[in-house]
Amino acid sequence: MFTTSHFLWMGITVLVILITSFLLARFRCPTRPLLTGCLVLCVISELIKTFSNTVETGLFTNVSGPVKFLPVSCLPLQLCSLQIFFLFYQYFSKNEQRKADLNGFMCMCMAVGAPFAILLPNSSVSFSSPVAYQFFLFHAMLIVYAIHQIRTGSVTYSLRNLKIDLVLLLVLGIVSIWINSIFTAMGAPTDFLYTMCPPADNLPYLNLNQGWEMYVVKLTVLAMVLMLLYHMPFLLKNRGRDDVRTASVRR
Repeated sequence: MFTTSHFLWMGITVLVILITSFLLARFRCPTRPLLTGCLVLCVISELIKTFSNTVETGLFTNVSGPVKFLPVSCLPLQLCSLQIFFLFYQYFSKNEQRKADLNGFMCMCMAVGAPFAILLPNSSVSFSSPVAYQFFLFHAMLIVYAIHQIRTGSVTYSLRNLKIDLVLLLVLGIVSIWINSIFTAMGAPTDFLYTMCPPADNLPYLNLNQGWEMYVVKLTVLAMVLMLLYHMPFLLKNRGRDDVRTASVRR
């Protein structure tokens, strides 16, 4: 982390985001084709990650030895990986209200979570590792999707959406602690949503110096603050629009 390769990857990722977002705006790409493209890329991305981890684990080379399984940490249960399931719901669901609510939650997770993942990667940053390509380009795609949805007005936020996002994130956090606890008890510790330990060592705020319970409290506070900061511009914009309407009615 914060090596020459990491900085290069961050630069490449920003460049990919800027170019792709410009092209989508230039050619006015509708949401449906973008959603289809994201789904296809997500599936390909997960297949690349799984295949790469399979090779690194040695399942193809240790035929005569004991049976090896992929580590459960490869499961797509991190916050950004969960967007794959949400995208599938967006694509196939007919409930427009739920799709709109979930799309808002997705874009918040993508716009806030993906940059943090790029800043604090939990995978290799070596240019010789296929996982690095998968990791950074996958998170770039998530940010591009969020930018497109916000720019085109495909997502709207109100106090209701803020409450929905808060509940969904808390539920995911509680479920992740439960899943992590189960796998840890089975001897295969995981850290989905980073509810067991921070994504990197020696972080000034997120650390286990005061114990796991206090770490979870600090993680929850940080998530709520970031969520509020994300929603704030939309809420202020809605308030300004309501003030204009009220003034127009009074006239």
